[in-house]
Amino acid sequence: MAERISLDFGSIKNSDLYILCLTVISALTGNLKYPNPPVSLAALKSLAAAFSAALSATVGGPNKGTKSGIALRDSLASQVISNLKQLAQYVQANCNGDLSGTGFKIVSNKSAAPQQVETPSYRSVKRGASGQLLFYVNAVKGGRTYQIQYAVFTGTTPDPSQWTVVDLQNVKSATTISGLTPGTVYAFQVRANGPLGWSDWSDSYTIMAT
Repeated sequence: MAERISLDFGSIKNSDLYILCLTVISALTGNLKYPNPPVSLAALKSLAAAFSAALSATVGGPNKGTKSGIALRDSLASQVISNLKQLAQYVQANCNGDLSGTGFKIVSNKSAAPQQVETPSYRSVKRGASGQLLFYVNAVKGGRTYQIQYAVFTGTTPDPSQWTVVDLQNVKSATTISGLTPGTVYAFQVRANGPLGWSDWSDSYTIMAT
């Protein structure tokens, strides 16, 4: 079955939308296969930076919980989504059947096989001592064991070799990740192991260590 780019950007968490945007910009910048994107990648990068700032302001900044801050964040998110859709349609039309290396999420036109165990998510994340984060993971039906992986986030998805994997001893209590560098942004993912093996890794959760 042919592959296609998923256009379901509206269902992505804001933090992951930002990561996807930077990943696509990085993949398409200087890409000779896609020389004439309908969107200025430089302008999109500036828009992504403004979106990130607005997102941070509504999470823990001066606009936390304010209607104006949320409205600005949502407006910028809509603009990012609109730009990504234009780029996705352009890439899809010019990919010649090969969508690899574009930064977009690729899906098959055929239905995916059912998964034995669902991908877990984070119930909450709290800050501990300096360089320490506490993760609370939602257990999933059939999940036997769980893992968290994390890596420094520099604007693009980390390479597989850059992830550090931690086995979770008990999802009923917090899992403490220590030794993080204050002021550094990290990406975190979680997965569960069930009767048929591991689930997919979750979407990245990004947070700055303090």
